[in-house]
Amino acid sequence: MPSIASTLATTLLVVVVYFWVVRLVDMNEKEPLWAMGLLFGLGAAASLALPLVVPPQLLDLSAVPSAVFRELARFGAVGAGIYALTVYGRIRGWQEFNGTMDGVVYGACAGLGFATAAELRAEILFGVVSLPGASVGLFAGFGRIALSGLADGVLGAAIGAGIGAAVDARTWIARALLPVAGVAGAVLAHLGYAALAHGDALAGSAGLIRAYVAFGLPVAAVVATVVLALRAERAAIRRQLPSEVEAGVVSAEELALLQNVTARTASYTRQLLRGRVGRWRGLKRLHNRQVQLALIKDKAARQLDDASRQAIEQEVGRLREHVLASKHALGQEQATTGGGVP
Repeated sequence: MPSIASTLATTLLVVVVYFWVVRLVDMNEKEPLWAMGLLFGLGAAASLALPLVVPPQLLDLSAVPSAVFRELARFGAVGAGIYALTVYGRIRGWQEFNGTMDGVVYGACAGLGFATAAELRAEILFGVVSLPGASVGLFAGFGRIALSGLADGVLGAAIGAGIGAAVDARTWIARALLPVAGVAGAVLAHLGYAALAHGDALAGSAGLIRAYVAFGLPVAAVVATVVLALRAERAAIRRQLPSEVEAGVVSAEELALLQNVTARTASYTRQLLRGRVGRWRGLKRLHNRQVQLALIKDKAARQLDDASRQAIEQEVGRLREHVLASKHALGQEQATTGGGVP
């Protein structure tokens, strides 16, 4: 099979796998697929545009300028995507982007798009060199492309985490410095990865160990960020949603589900096994909005400026109305179909 067809098939498989992994990691509030696709596309566009505006001698032959330009391009893609989501949120009435965890998800999507476009561009322009004894099957390059996507996804996640943390920050100084820190961390990780994975001429087990270290260090940093972000989201759910039970915005059963990922997943699975696809989608959408309500309420509580807090509280009111409307629609659908307790 022609190498370009193999690369396209392999790249598509990698994209599907990584989107599934990113959504799996985002346990409390799933980001919409269209928004993830937007960041993926912006990352791909940044990857394709970069060689057109940066001289090859800086991009391919000099380690430090290459790392700086590539991470700045990734930052531009992530920043543009998050800005677009912010504008969309202002039009709709509440924000889709809600902090560090969202930044990790969208940054990883942009990084994956960056890697995918770079791989396809290299294949189209230069082709793949076949090595003696190497497999040439349909998914022969899966491991290579998957590892490349992992590296770029992790670097994008670091940048997104910096932007997301800035959104959660209380002071303007932190809001200004955290995105810079995210880019700086991505540049350092890029340089470290390049030196560990490609430097010198080590082969065999030493080279393999060094490659694992090159992947492991930035991955560990992102994993730690994800763990802390998920803990912060769960804490926001515990703090902010019990007060919504009396108003009927969140029921006691829903509150228990929102604090237990395993139970929530089991609830969704039961709906699918019973063939209730519409109710499955409705429950997921409702629970997402309820978690968003907790996150936005928590953000309002942390504001030091009265004007900012009042503006966010208006978002809280609009989102609360949307949650109540969703619960009403879901209840009508359950009454129509005769469904029982989820």
